[in-house]
Amino acid sequence: MKIFKYIPLMLLGGALSFLGCEDEVVNPIEGKGDNFVRISEAANDLTLVGFDVVPGVKSVRLLDLLRDANSESSLASSVGIKMKIDKAALDAFNKAHPDDAMEELPASLYTTDPLEFSLGAGEFAKPINIKLDPTKLDLTKRYGIAVSLVDASGHKVRNGLGTAVFNIVAKNAWDGRYQATGIFAHPTAGERVIDRVKDFVTVGPTSVSGELGDLGGAGYFMVLTVNPDNSVTIAPSGVTPALKTDYQPNYYDPATKTFFLKYSYNTSAPRIVTEQIKLK
Repeated sequence: MKIFKYIPLMLLGGALSFLGCEDEVVNPIEGKGDNFVRISEAANDLTLVGFDVVPGVKSVRLLDLLRDANSESSLASSVGIKMKIDKAALDAFNKAHPDDAMEELPASLYTTDPLEFSLGAGEFAKPINIKLDPTKLDLTKRYGIAVSLVDASGHKVRNGLGTAVFNIVAKNAWDGRYQATGIFAHPTAGERVIDRVKDFVTVGPTSVSGELGDLGGAGYFMVLTVNPDNSVTIAPSGVTPALKTDYQPNYYDPATKTFFLKYSYNTSAPRIVTEQIKLK
């Protein structure tokens, strides 16, 4: 599964293209004008490539290399393509966008289809896949890679479409956006209603991390681990102190994709949260 994320970021300009992008020539006549190549994902500031966290090497579409021929005869010719994994481009992205900065995905953790190849006669597109075992990733880290066009046998590169940046993410079956409803019972302030959207993100093969109650803004988070029998273990995260979780069975219902939870923190004066967290 490949997920595209569009972020309203400033373009990185020439720092992200190492194959010179030429001004495009209008081609009103068959056979006139330039022949171009481009990485389709370079049109995005950042492209997310997602893997389900299951054991074994998985293959996912990373990018599509395209060529725009100016005539049928041009399309009938073969074009040699050379691309590369481009750490400098990733570094430039990180410098320009520190809030979205990524660690380069270690080369030991993945392979790609060959980045040097030929587009054969009549071939105008070439998909490139990335292969890795998602369970080998450190799920606490944010990984990325960048790919740049280096050579295209005399073809030009569409302006701004020579380099693409990718965020490589691993997601388990419980990763996603949820609607939480319930009650937060405070020992002195009384009860307040919980009715809010929460994002739970993968932190382990069967664990996700998200907001505790309605206190995410104060740094209170929890880790939910789904056990083989669908019971759920709740652990503190962020600034959350020790939790009491034995009020009722905490469990996940796979039919409705809902967590049913009751827990509290602060043992001397418990703040008790009862909530249902349903996938949107």
